[in-house]
Amino acid sequence: MKLKALLLAAFCGGCCIASVSHAMTTSLSVVDPMLEVGTQMMIRVQVQDVFDGLDPGDEVLAFGFDVHVSDASVFTFLTAAVAPPFDDDSALFVDTDVAGSVFSGIVNTPSNNSLLLAYLTFDVVGTGTGSIEVTSDLFDANEGLVYLYAGNLAVFDQLTLTVFGGAAVAGPETSWLLILGLLLMGMSRRPAGLGKLG
Repeated sequence: MKLKALLLAAFCGGCCIASVSHAMTTSLSVVDPMLEVGTQMMIRVQVQDVFDGLDPGDEVLAFGFDVHVSDASVFTFLTAAVAPPFDDDSALFVDTDVAGSVFSGIVNTPSNNSLLLAYLTFDVVGTGTGSIEVTSDLFDANEGLVYLYAGNLAVFDQLTLTVFGGAAVAGPETSWLLILGLLLMGMSRRPAGLGKLG
């Protein structure tokens, strides 16, 4: 049965690639944004607005995407864990890094309009700035978010992270840590002229 679902997804994807334009988006987010060199980082891959503008009877059958790292001296891709209810099909496809399918499909309901696809794990190997990107080749029937009727729609997002002096910082909003550190250093200094009494 699962093989039939995969064949149906491949057939539908090949016939209907990018035939529908709607608001489905992909997002990457760091599970723990503060990491040190030598540790591992986990990134969550989600899709939102999955069924916006689609036929009420449509279903999600599968997904597939590739993982790219811009600078291997900062991050290296280790593994992926496909999220339930998808089965992990990554080993079945040589040219696709992460893939999953679900038998009988995920139906079009409000609760299914946001789906977690996978968790990606990376080694943090050095300081600097690196980008992590998920992409899907829509000429490959196994990639993208695969629908019963809408075909394959692109799974794509990019996340840029900077590792400063051993700590990975996800964006400029963490600059408050630097300010806090400077304040603590200033508070730890004793005023001049204060010595031991006696």
